[in-house]
Amino acid sequence: MAKINSETEYKESIKQLEMNEPLILSIKHYDKKFSIEVDHSDVTLEELHTLWTDLLTGMGFNQLTIEEFYE
Repeated sequence: MAKINSETEYKESIKQLEMNEPLILSIKHYDKKFSIEVDHSDVTLEELHTLWTDLLTGMGFNQLTIEEFYE
């Protein structure tokens, strides 16, 4: 693996990745499967957190319970 020596090289290496691939989060819980998908892989941590909490809501967890857990 090549060593990255600068921020510019780092940014160029990231551009080479397939960031336009979809990101899919899936959970199998007992006999049910829950999935959520976005059309790009380069999500921020905030976007990932929102996807996760949306997935939890889809599984049936109450929105207030989720919010209280993350306080």
